Amino acid sequence: MKPLITPAKVWRLKESHYRLVGGKCTSCGFTFFPKSPRCPRCGSRSVEPYTLPREAVVESYTLVYQVPEYMRDQAPLSFALLRLTDGTRIAAALTEVDASSLRSGVKVEAVFRRVLVDGQYGVIAYGTKWRPQRLQKG
Repeated sequence: MKPLITPAKVWRLKESHYRLVGGKCTSCGFTFFPKSPRCPRCGSRSVEPYTLPREAVVESYTLVYQVPEYMRDQAPLSFALLRLTDGTRIAAALTEVDASSLRSGVKVEAVFRRVLVDGQYGVIAYGTKWRPQRLQKG
């Protein structure tokens, strides 16, 4: 099974996936990710780019054990529904997380990581994943 990532798609989505740029509807104020030309809540086309916060809380999560061949080195995959500090909710991949300690309410932070490699000489895609927040030494 081949990944659905192409060099053109990686390039097109780099702003969203590298800088966490979503959308904000100027009609109803709804914030969302990924960016879209139309608001998913009210349907307005009055949408502007919006940089999302890089801290969140896990609301819900799941572990995926059966993964495509090109993602075997990352199994099991951890995915979560996150509530960002501004209230925006997104679905995201987690990294550097111990499955036994994963639970709702865990605070996470955005980090830049390798998402997938398309074969031996294919595209290496990078993007944002989320990891449990590190304790601040102070």
